[in-house]
Amino acid sequence: SGERFIAVNNDPRSKGLDPSDAFKKYGYSNIEFPKSLQDGSIIKITLAAGEDQYQFDNYYYSLETYEWALRTVGFQTIDWHRLILPPEIEQEDGREFWEFFLENSHIIILECQK
Repeated sequence: SGERFIAVNNDPRSKGLDPSDAFKKYGYSNIEFPKSLQDGSIIKITLAAGEDQYQFDNYYYSLETYEWALRTVGFQTIDWHRLILPPEIEQEDGREFWEFFLENSHIIILECQK
């Protein structure tokens, strides 16, 4: 009782991203969503840091699958939170810079409590 779990996760409600260059300014070189999202579908993500690129696979699971698994292990409360911009980042970069990312992000915060 009272245990808490927090994770940065794919937003299961996201159906893919705009394939334009709009995400490049946030460090994404490429995000490749499959044509059909099903539990276990692979999402290929490539991030850039200067000249270096890092590619990894992420896996899609539906909202229902996440909530079933979390309730099965005893979590009573499951909350999904959109990303927020910390004040120091907003002051440094400006809200306008991050607005597109915040409104179109496939990333979400998952918070669960027993």
